[in-house]
Amino acid sequence: MRKIIFDVVVVIYIIITVFVTACLLSYNDYGVSTFGNTSFIIADRNFAGFEKNDLIVVSKDSLDNVKKGDQILYYKRNGDSAVVEVSKLKDVDKVTENESTYSLYDENRLSSDYVIGSLSSADSYSILGNILSV
Repeated sequence: MRKIIFDVVVVIYIIITVFVTACLLSYNDYGVSTFGNTSFIIADRNFAGFEKNDLIVVSKDSLDNVKKGDQILYYKRNGDSAVVEVSKLKDVDKVTENESTYSLYDENRLSSDYVIGSLSSADSYSILGNILSV
């Protein structure tokens, strides 16, 4: 019985170690783990219905169906670092096939490089976020 429990604990430890290592190796310029079009954000504070240390999983593909009034997650430069913010979308101007400009209700305009995804498609995981934040 002890052997089975020990084996289960070791397997769980290995899975967590591989996941944490993959997230650390996939940081983008803003300090967020990205896998393809999916971003894994650890909430550094309470905002937009997320608790501190929640793991927020959001896909950039969700921006294809975004419309006026939807809330979006985006990077906001804060000196040398960047923080994740939420704002309502006012308008989307398509510049090229791959580039768009997003106008927000707070009068900011963002390039699609700074936009993470739609808040409506974001999922949060408290336990995984607490593990990653350690």
